[in-house]
Amino acid sequence: MLNEDDLSEDQQAAVDRLFNFDQTYLIAPTGAGKTIVLLTAIAELIHSGDLSRVLVIAPLKVVETAWMNEAKKWEHLQGLRIGFAIGAPEERREVLRGFDKIVVINEENAAWLFKEKGFPENFNFNGIAIDEIGKWSDTGGERFKALRYKMKLFQWRVGMTAQPVGEGLIMLFGQVLLLDLGERYGRSRDRFKRKYFYPLDWDQHDWEILPGKENKLIGRLRSLTHVMPDYKHELPPKTVHIRTIEIGGEAARTYNRMRIDSVLTLTGPAHPPIKAKNRGVLSGKLEQIANGFLYYTPQPKTGEKKAAPRQTFKIHTTKATWLSQRILEIVEKRGESVVIVYWFEADAIWLRKMYPEALELGRNTAAVMKKWRSTRGQIMLLHPASAGHGVDGLQDTCSHELWIAPTWSRDKKEQTEDRIWRRGQTEPVTIEVCVARGTIDEVKLAAVEEKGEYDKLLHEHLEV
Repeated sequence: MLNEDDLSEDQQAAVDRLFNFDQTYLIAPTGAGKTIVLLTAIAELIHSGDLSRVLVIAPLKVVETAWMNEAKKWEHLQGLRIGFAIGAPEERREVLRGFDKIVVINEENAAWLFKEKGFPENFNFNGIAIDEIGKWSDTGGERFKALRYKMKLFQWRVGMTAQPVGEGLIMLFGQVLLLDLGERYGRSRDRFKRKYFYPLDWDQHDWEILPGKENKLIGRLRSLTHVMPDYKHELPPKTVHIRTIEIGGEAARTYNRMRIDSVLTLTGPAHPPIKAKNRGVLSGKLEQIANGFLYYTPQPKTGEKKAAPRQTFKIHTTKATWLSQRILEIVEKRGESVVIVYWFEADAIWLRKMYPEALELGRNTAAVMKKWRSTRGQIMLLHPASAGHGVDGLQDTCSHELWIAPTWSRDKKEQTEDRIWRRGQTEPVTIEVCVARGTIDEVKLAAVEEKGEYDKLLHEHLEV
């Protein structure tokens, strides 16, 4: 069992920050040990009498993989009582009424908690920590509004994230507002935007930072923020390979008809014309074709009133062919484990048919991870939206990821890659991304690289 002396200097410095300040925006790379840092700081604050009880809000996968297991590994946390309010409503209330010094709730249930009578005073909370606070950037959401006006009731407030601004500096406003209640950026998102940004389009959907405003915007964060240094230089190297394929033939012609006309007529009497009403819909349809299929809703039969379920129309199997060749080489010939990253449910369906023994993270995450660690030569199907955060242990027996297609989100890209490129990895890591030439796959690659500049800029300005 580990003890407090096993904390690194960087981790101990972060503990000291959390102990000495009532507000902290903790930025730390994936795998840096944010959970043990927070647990240690809370334990010390409770022991000193500065805190009586702390609420932790985290994504469900993070709760199941990190929060339920981390304290068990450390000797100095064995007396710390932690309750998990993730079950049915009455089970959650029982935890809230109990004597656990830390209560962890998944963010999906957070809106329910905020509406509980007397929250948080009646439950004796005076500290709150939001794990993956970047997920709380949408100030217009119901749960954000519900939490915003409760934050002033907590004397100690912490937000933790690995990528604070993966989608743009404008994401900072909501996160910082929860922690400092408007001290640095004010309380109006609209005024914040107009002070630091300008619109790129007539409907003011996309905004860009005003020239010369980066330093002022980020500079206001210094007193709130603690940045844990990146440890990735200590890890084996990571190599990303872009594997370009040609869909060709009729599949390429189908793609271009959709791209140019925004309308596509499929063969067969039950297939209605597929139309893209706007650029967003068209983008999604082009992603589907690049992956080898199209979603469609069949024409209803005469007399039927109920809408027919969505169907999948197969267009090509080029990516499936590429993947099967890579699995043959990596798993069957070399006996190594591999993570396959997909996006659409239609992809998951054909993946499950091709690899029926593949593992997937779901409700029984602990059992799945136990099997994953038991032997090499296994396949794990992973969706970045649901498993990009909080999954630890994939690196124990795997150093290879295969992406069926790129993602639009740099946050999801880096978080998912970091599932295997983190502390505990002993082998060089290889990431392969399948890209269909001449399709929207190439656009996604370029968009993600551009978004990466935001996080780089923030780290450069905040690190001292």
